[in-house]
Amino acid sequence: MAALTVQLRQQLERLTDAYLRAVIPLEEYQRRRCDLEQRVTALVGQEERLRDDAERQRQLAGLAASLEAFRARVQGGLDQATFEQRHQLVLLLIDRVVVTDASVEIRYVLPMHGLLIVFASVGIVQLIHLIRGYR
Repeated sequence: MAALTVQLRQQLERLTDAYLRAVIPLEEYQRRRCDLEQRVTALVGQEERLRDDAERQRQLAGLAASLEAFRARVQGGLDQATFEQRHQLVLLLIDRVVVTDASVEIRYVLPMHGLLIVFASVGIVQLIHLIRGYR
């Protein structure tokens, strides 16, 4: 993209030189110059959008890696948790159970301050710092 932008700018210079040497008339020069400037502007805008997209992709990749590390640590803590600790976690996460006819709907929440207590009792306090960092 940068090479194409440079190429378009060089075309602008050559166009200006052609006009100054009276090779092309003013109207032709203005029309072509306007076209080239619009193309340069469009390319610069596209380059900025691509740069922004790449930065967002880097941020999302970092977030995904952090979430995966978080998930792995939680899994490790849950593997070591006693039945009572797991029971406390389930009670913390389930908001309500809705039973209608033949269906059962379980609604859950993620209370951050409550997780501190359960996870701390499981022995993975480092997760709490990670959770607070995502607020």
